Amino acid sequence: MASEEDADIILREALAALEMPRAGVLRWLAHLERFCHRHGGARHYGECLDLLARMHRVLDEPGQS
Repeated sequence: MASEEDADIILREALAALEMPRAGVLRWLAHLERFCHRHGGARHYGECLDLLARMHRVLDEPGQS
């Protein structure tokens, strides 16, 4: 299993591979979060919401665009 640091590196690379402006990625993540919360929240989409939170954290790191 990948360490937290390795997982963040992979996530950073995956987000960069989207080739989307940061604002577009943030809108997309917000859309996914709204969907999850409207359709059962953490009870049904807990892991997805955790991933979305991690994506936000990676995007908020200094130097990330």
